[in-house]
Amino acid sequence: MLLSAILSLVSLLATGITAQATFPAGFDLAKVPEDQKSAWCSAQSAACPAVCENFASVNRCNAKDLSYTCTCGDGSTPDLSKYKSTMPFFLCQGTYVQCIENHPDDLTGQRACKENQSKCLGSEDPFKKTSTSTRRPTKPQEAPTSESAPTPTNEPEEAAVTSNPASTLRVPGDSSTGILVALFLGVLRLFA
Repeated sequence: MLLSAILSLVSLLATGITAQATFPAGFDLAKVPEDQKSAWCSAQSAACPAVCENFASVNRCNAKDLSYTCTCGDGSTPDLSKYKSTMPFFLCQGTYVQCIENHPDDLTGQRACKENQSKCLGSEDPFKKTSTSTRRPTKPQEAPTSESAPTPTNEPEEAAVTSNPASTLRVPGDSSTGILVALFLGVLRLFA
């Protein structure tokens, strides 16, 4: 059992070390402003746990080179190219903008830019669930009876807030690896 725990941890750390930084043809990283890179990384970091159904075991993004890693809690790597607000989405948009800038007064070139964009631009919203949830409610819901039916009022309904602040643990920098190593050493001491 200890060996399987060690192998799982090593596998998790190895997965977290590999970064995805494949740029589309024609994309020039130097043309992207630093604040834009930072905004893209922030959005990527927010989208990863949403795509992973609120649990990403590895969620990193480097604003300098736009490398990123998104690994779900079950160890799978989601296909982020299908989603908006992810690094592949922003790279596709950035490539389109740069392509249009490289083809001023060239309708044929701009049409090619648009065609290439339509091939890579994700359209699904990672923050909206398209399928029905298979989770069971935490407590049984009772059908309303005539005694418990709500009384209509003229007061406006308040908007429901659907956020879960505990869905993602954000640790600045690469401290998450240090936390995992410390946790591993603590568990190892228990068995030694």
